[in-house]
Amino acid sequence: MTRPSFSLSQKAFLAFAVVLLPILVIFLISYLNSKKELEGLILKDLRVHADDRGEDVIGFIERNKQRAEDFASDGFIRERLKAVEARGKDEGGRLGAYIRTYKMPLNPKILRIALFSLSGVIVSTDPAHPVEFPDGAAGIASGADGARVRVIPSGASGAPEVVFIAPMKALNGGAVVWTLAMFLPLNELEKIVAKWARPAFDADMTDIVRSFNSLDIYLVDANGMLLTEARYTDNKVFRVQLKNPLLDACVGKGQRSTGVYNDYRGVEVEGASMCIQPSGWTLLVEVDRDEALKPMYDNMRYAVVSGLIVVVLLGALYIYFGRLIIAQIGGLTAAARRVAAGNYEIRLPVKSRDELGVLTGAFNEMAGGLKEKTDALEETALNLLNAQRMAHIGSLEWKPQTDEMSWSAELYRIFGVLPSSFEPSHKGLLEFIHPDSRDAMSAAFEDARVNGRPYGLVCRIIRDNGALRVVRVQGEASFDDAGAVVKVSGIIHDITEQARLEELHTRLTAIIEATPDFIASADTEGRALYYNTAARKMLGIVKSEDISLIRIPDTHPEWAARLVMTVGLPAAARNGSWSGETAFLTKNGHEIPVLQVIIAHKDAEGRVDYYSTIARDITERKAAEEAMVKMNAELEARVAARTAELQEVNRELEAFSYSVAHDLRAPLRIIDGFSHALQEDLGDRLDPVSFDHLRRVRGASGRMGQLIDDLLKLSRITMAEMSHDTVNLSTLAGVVAAELKKAAPGRKVEFVIEKGLTVTGDVRLLRVAMENLINNAWKFTGNKEEARIEFGASGSKDGRRVFYVRDNGAGFDMRYSDKLFGAFQRLHASSEFQGTGIGLATVARIIKRHGGAVWAEGAVERGAVFYFTI
Repeated sequence: MTRPSFSLSQKAFLAFAVVLLPILVIFLISYLNSKKELEGLILKDLRVHADDRGEDVIGFIERNKQRAEDFASDGFIRERLKAVEARGKDEGGRLGAYIRTYKMPLNPKILRIALFSLSGVIVSTDPAHPVEFPDGAAGIASGADGARVRVIPSGASGAPEVVFIAPMKALNGGAVVWTLAMFLPLNELEKIVAKWARPAFDADMTDIVRSFNSLDIYLVDANGMLLTEARYTDNKVFRVQLKNPLLDACVGKGQRSTGVYNDYRGVEVEGASMCIQPSGWTLLVEVDRDEALKPMYDNMRYAVVSGLIVVVLLGALYIYFGRLIIAQIGGLTAAARRVAAGNYEIRLPVKSRDELGVLTGAFNEMAGGLKEKTDALEETALNLLNAQRMAHIGSLEWKPQTDEMSWSAELYRIFGVLPSSFEPSHKGLLEFIHPDSRDAMSAAFEDARVNGRPYGLVCRIIRDNGALRVVRVQGEASFDDAGAVVKVSGIIHDITEQARLEELHTRLTAIIEATPDFIASADTEGRALYYNTAARKMLGIVKSEDISLIRIPDTHPEWAARLVMTVGLPAAARNGSWSGETAFLTKNGHEIPVLQVIIAHKDAEGRVDYYSTIARDITERKAAEEAMVKMNAELEARVAARTAELQEVNRELEAFSYSVAHDLRAPLRIIDGFSHALQEDLGDRLDPVSFDHLRRVRGASGRMGQLIDDLLKLSRITMAEMSHDTVNLSTLAGVVAAELKKAAPGRKVEFVIEKGLTVTGDVRLLRVAMENLINNAWKFTGNKEEARIEFGASGSKDGRRVFYVRDNGAGFDMRYSDKLFGAFQRLHASSEFQGTGIGLATVARIIKRHGGAVWAEGAVERGAVFYFTI
């Protein structure tokens, strides 16, 4: 049997432990004895406090039970109860008043007293708050054994109440026929319970109790519900249910006890109980265990400090010897382990020149070399990870024998999962593959596993969030010395963006090839790079022809090539694009006019990389333009000829009008003259009928003359030359109004003219229009005692300002509004209002010559409004 060998450090440690172990054992025994003794003293003191508070609670209960029994035995009350049963509610009110007056003042804390009968009659000192018997109707007759106490979680007062119930027997001493219930606030009981724990209720606390800041005293009912507030509760009465060994002993066995348990807060406490019988209540007195054992903990700290001093002294001796040999060897051992764990930064100080010093130096050189190689490997690995991240390439390794699989960080990102939430496996990888590609992927892996053949395919994957991606998968197998496959390595390249770009390129190419417009590109030397189908068709280039031999000037006629090369390309290089009309030249020498856009595509440094162009055949447009020019020239010639004809016709009409007017006036003058002579010569010899005939002849000739004058004026307005000046319509309206007032000073007419209304037009014609409009309003307000004529502007129509002339005169029927502006059209008889019917027709022609419109609105005897635009 060989003796066990110990190293130097083990031997030194054993010596250190032999000295230290007895000290620790003595300290532990002392600590446990002190703790046990202190806990016994504290529990004893808590039991004393529990007994004291329990006696106070019992005293409170007994006093109030006695008072309830005294009230229940009152002869007057018992006699009056018969009257209550006989006469009902009124007698009950008088009995309640008696109790309030002579009984309740004996204890001001009493909230109310209620009397309950077997027949359901209730007499209460507080009718505003009806109450029910606490034990129910069945409990009234069961109280023959004496007074009892109950607690109501929410009484008529809205707060918890304690009720003392006393039976009331018949006057002959028979069975219980009534029951008296005396209600007090539950917080009266709380004051008695808590006065030791809270100075607000009792200032005469002992020094021992005062030393416990966490002392807590409270009552609990038989169900474990709080009856009084505890130190660390607020409004929790009947809302917190407790369960601990002290409650179980008191409720189940009626035994008071002490112990250590968790209170309603979940905090470990030391407590004592007092059983309050026969109510089934339990009084608990508690103190936090940490506070109760604080003196022992303080002593323990002192002992620990003393022990640490001893340990430090012994440790100093251990270190002294360890520094000689053990420490250096132990340091080398620990450093070697740290290097093995991957810490290549560690270096040990060379403290001697002996063999240990040489060994320490060699260790430092080894650690430095390992660090350099490890740093190089880490840098290589980091570069590889960065390259995978930037290229969106993830790698994997799969060991078919154990189905172990590992992923690179980028592969997790490609599949959209976290390393902490996904364990790579062959089955898990296939779950990410789109169902359309899953069989092909599985077959490739299986072929690599069985036959060792490399694999490669493009497929779709479904990321963890449901998004589709396109990847390229490649891999190969690794073999052992026997030729068996031991590992399958692979990469997964996310080519989603590349696939999208390729798809987009395909679609754009299809669109460009299908467009009927000419699309092409060329390098900065003018060599063609691309022609779409429409361009090849326009230039006559077959699909097999090498377009790199074609230059820009070759595809244009000389004038267009010069325009493109000297103007278009330089402008596009400066501004990004150029557009203009050029032409292309087909192989048979035919020019095709086009509208061409040249675009310069530049690199990041602003240098032109290549040019592209889009051109549209405008042959039809050119032909249409030529036809349009020709048609316009013919139209202008026809318009000029027609204008000359119209001018000649107008001159003839003007001459005819003057001739007709002159020829008509001569007979009218003769008729009027001879009629007037007959009136003067034969007036007194003519009978009334003949005189009236003669008067009518003269009136008709006068009206005929006026019609001829108005017709001439209308003709002049139609054919007169127009000027275009700024005209103040407000001023014209004011002048016309002043002339009318001067001509008829006896009329009461109010003119309201808006200031500053100006237009561009012929001042002479517009004066005539304003005269006719305002004269028309003046004429048709002649029958009004207080007439009102307005001129102003309101809103717009067709982008032009709307002017109006409004009056409160005779108005007109809107059914005939279309006749207002016709020549010689009248809506009123000449006997009512004089006139020839030419005025508004004149206004309409003047407004029309100014490019405007005129219309009217009105109602019979409610006035009219004439609107116009210029």
